[in-house]
Amino acid sequence: MLDPLTALSLASNVVQFLDFSAKLVAKGNELYKSADGALVGNAELEVIAKDLQDLNARLQQSTPSHNTNLTTLTTSDVALRKLSEQCSGVAGELIEVLDKLKVQGTSKRRWKSVRQALKGLMKKDEVGAIAQRLQNVRNELNLHILVLMSQLREDLEVNIERLSHGQDHTNELITREHERTRKTILATIYSRRGNQPFQNLQGPPEGTENLGQIRKDAKIEAFLLASLRFPTMKNRFDEIEPAHRKTFKWIFLPPPQLSRWSDFPQWLSGGTGIYWINGKPASGKSTLMRFICDNPQTASLLNKWSQPKRLIRATHFFWNSGTADQRSYEGLLRALLFDILRQARNLIRVVFPDEWAAHRGHPTRLILEPESWTLPRLIQTFEHLFQQAGDDSRFCLFVDGLDEYNGDPFNIINLFTNISKLPNVKLCVSSRPIYEFVNAFRSYPTLRLQDLSFNDIKQYVDDELGANDLMRKLHYTEPQEAPKLSLEIIDKADGVFLWVKLVVISLLRGLRNSDHVFDLQKRLRLLPPSLEDLFSHILGRLEPVYLEQSSRIFQIFATSWRMVEHFTSLQLSFAEDPNVDSLLSSRTQPISEIERAKRVELVDIWLVTRCGGLIEANDSSRSPGLDRNLSYLHRTVRDFLELPQVWSRILALTQESDFNPLVALLQSHVFFLKFRFFGVELPIRFAEETLYYAYQAELETRQAEVSLLDEFDRVMQRSNGSSHFWGASRKVVGQNPHHYFLGVAIRCGLYHYVAHKIDSQPDLVRMKEGCPLLRYAVQESIFLVGRYRLSSQIVELLLHNGSCPNQIFDGDSAWDIIQKGLETLTFSLSEAKAKGDTIRNEIKRENESPELLKTTRIFLLNGAVVNRRVYKILRGLESEFPDDAKELRAIAVAQEAQNNQASGRRRTTTESYLTLSGAFCGKGGPYSTEDGRLDIAAHQLPQTRRRNWFRKLCHLTALTSLKSKPPAS
Repeated sequence: MLDPLTALSLASNVVQFLDFSAKLVAKGNELYKSADGALVGNAELEVIAKDLQDLNARLQQSTPSHNTNLTTLTTSDVALRKLSEQCSGVAGELIEVLDKLKVQGTSKRRWKSVRQALKGLMKKDEVGAIAQRLQNVRNELNLHILVLMSQLREDLEVNIERLSHGQDHTNELITREHERTRKTILATIYSRRGNQPFQNLQGPPEGTENLGQIRKDAKIEAFLLASLRFPTMKNRFDEIEPAHRKTFKWIFLPPPQLSRWSDFPQWLSGGTGIYWINGKPASGKSTLMRFICDNPQTASLLNKWSQPKRLIRATHFFWNSGTADQRSYEGLLRALLFDILRQARNLIRVVFPDEWAAHRGHPTRLILEPESWTLPRLIQTFEHLFQQAGDDSRFCLFVDGLDEYNGDPFNIINLFTNISKLPNVKLCVSSRPIYEFVNAFRSYPTLRLQDLSFNDIKQYVDDELGANDLMRKLHYTEPQEAPKLSLEIIDKADGVFLWVKLVVISLLRGLRNSDHVFDLQKRLRLLPPSLEDLFSHILGRLEPVYLEQSSRIFQIFATSWRMVEHFTSLQLSFAEDPNVDSLLSSRTQPISEIERAKRVELVDIWLVTRCGGLIEANDSSRSPGLDRNLSYLHRTVRDFLELPQVWSRILALTQESDFNPLVALLQSHVFFLKFRFFGVELPIRFAEETLYYAYQAELETRQAEVSLLDEFDRVMQRSNGSSHFWGASRKVVGQNPHHYFLGVAIRCGLYHYVAHKIDSQPDLVRMKEGCPLLRYAVQESIFLVGRYRLSSQIVELLLHNGSCPNQIFDGDSAWDIIQKGLETLTFSLSEAKAKGDTIRNEIKRENESPELLKTTRIFLLNGAVVNRRVYKILRGLESEFPDDAKELRAIAVAQEAQNNQASGRRRTTTESYLTLSGAFCGKGGPYSTEDGRLDIAAHQLPQTRRRNWFRKLCHLTALTSLKSKPPAS
């Protein structure tokens, strides 16, 4: 008799055999009965594979052919073609395998069916692996096509704009040519009749223009219009959620009698001046403004006001949590001017006469000198626009979020009240009821939103909560109490839509937890009625295990918003990725669509579980489906988080760790570039932001992120080629590609990174070919990526490690460049003497004068050549920097004496001696007392410096004394 284990093993084998036999019989029977001798699953795979092959064949026909010169193909074209070929190859491989698993012929079909079924079971893993490869390739192909479609959409928008512009000018040309023909015919007729007015006609009739000039004028118009545009101009409008269905429709209805709000339709169709929409924070003002701008009734009513004149509408939505342009006076004026002039191009040459004339006289400026608009110029243009528009146009401006303007409210109040007095201009504006706006707009038509939103909030609650299946069940089981819940929400909301949205989310969570009406009422009553208290309540309910990551995410997002003002889900996923070493060692290639989707989905979970929904993700308009833009749920969220007592609690959660948000953002940018942008055109903006984060991180941590910056360098070189990525020629950077990034690091002020590289390779400075490293530190005009920062620390580091201040390269030395900088500074300050202290201080700041003076001192101490030019420059500094100039002059004299001694010219003039002794020992000098006597101990400089200077002074005195003695007999 078998022992239990053996019996169990035997039984298991029997069961497995029976299962395998059943599958074999089932699949054999399926093959036998099938018309084409293939399993249903295999047939479906074959159809999909053949369909993919056909689609790829069409795709390859639409992309540039193999005979196309490779230099004309973009990286995206090459990548897409390779993926298409790979997809076709894998599909063919799958079709070949599936074809071998079919039952061929009709003879002995039963036996063939069993044999092919057995072969199919044995090759199941192989078919699955090929199918998975095909799926992966298809996913990659889909990702590339999505990116390409996004790029094509942007190009299409640009081309449509150009076509529209070209159509306008074509119509204008046709009109002019018609007029010219008419005048020519009339001129001929009248000339033959002998009429005097046409007998002296010279050249072409009046009103004709050269076709080439018309085209040039069109380019100038397009250029000036484009110079007003900024990238985030319409972002805020796009990010505002459209109004919930059936809400805000009351705005286009006449107000009931005895109501406290002004008739908005009447104002649109016949009113003048300003209509002010005000309301509490988060009451839905921006949503209402977007509803008004989008609604066709607005255009219809405004046309009644403007007819028979042309109607021109323009919009701007302030956003205090957005970019600088979205919250500034300049951004407001540029957005409105762009919107208006886009619709009335004939006004461009009128409102920009100087720029128009300059570009017409010098067409190359369209490329070489892009316009840079100053605030005074924009204000002048904006006010001039409506005066010059004439009587053929009427303007209606919609401006949302005046309270989100980052400046003095009276700036925009004065601007808007002034232009609203013109008969052809009116404005609809919205804001919180802050004191300045209440005083300015109280006499204009107005409405207070929280007084009018009861029905809208009820509609939202009924749709989002009442329509939920679980809530409907509660209405059925508890018909008396369930309806009271909605009324209680509306009553507590007090017109604040955001509060309602957050409360509904909380109640829906309760329904998923099987809460009864009593539980939901308790949950509702525990929620604070004010937004700030509600935000605090949300943060307080986060799980303790997530609090540290919650703090990191809030710090990362706040730092990103403060510095570069944009952040995405993918970037946050890389900033919070703990597997840094794994990411550093991974291949540089775009992440798959599956990996991207996983990261975006993970961030969505973080925003709910770690941030309580106070940060939200919105689909990107530039790359829909590929990534998501992150933003605060509302401006009130940012205001709450920035409260000192709140922010200090957030920071306290990471105090015990070495976390730094700037390092996290540097990590995010490096890996975002490595895995998101590899293989496409280099985004210079991201490279510059990466260098900016590296600089700011060094300032805070006092250490270099060497591994991240080295990886950044490698990624950029692999993606764009080592020769020219950093923007310089070989003459500038030398032959070693690693010196490219070292020059960038020096230029951008990354002291700790440069010091690490020099410490690890002491001869690095001397071995550098081409442009000396010292030149990167002092010359702003070297064409490299990244913002230039003069660093006296880096200059001193390079000079102490072998750099020569007087080495000539490309016609001058680093010391010559410093002298030019000093001359520019003194000239600018002398020119600004009559303009007041504010302008002079601004010049000092722009020229980095403290750092420039420190760098000058370091150059002089390390052997810089001293000549008359140097003394002249130092004399020019005395009026603005008397103490620094005196010290530098003394150093220069001592250095000149030392240079003379080293070169064998034992010659030091009495003037030099007197200059030196006066600078050091005279009254007011660094080594003198109040009565002018020498007192080195009284000076506060370090002892080593005092000793060195005293030694030089004594040496110089001895030289002068020897020179003055008569020769010995």
